Amino acid sequence: MKAHMMKKADFLKLVGGMQNPRVFSNRGRVYLRDCLDESEVEIYCASNMEEAGLISAGNQTMKYRAWMN
Repeated sequence: MKAHMMKKADFLKLVGGMQNPRVFSNRGRVYLRDCLDESEVEIYCASNMEEAGLISAGNQTMKYRAWMN
């Protein structure tokens, strides 16, 4: 599995088009979801499912939430 991360400019474009965006993580992946129309986009994927990868996904979740503010 290869890690990938969405760039800030691309992330902000996605958020700008959403009415009620929420960022959450699940199993080493981070998602951006529009709670009103239930659309969902994967914005980060850890390189592994070991402890380091799961911690990285949690850290990325916090980073993306900060970008939304």
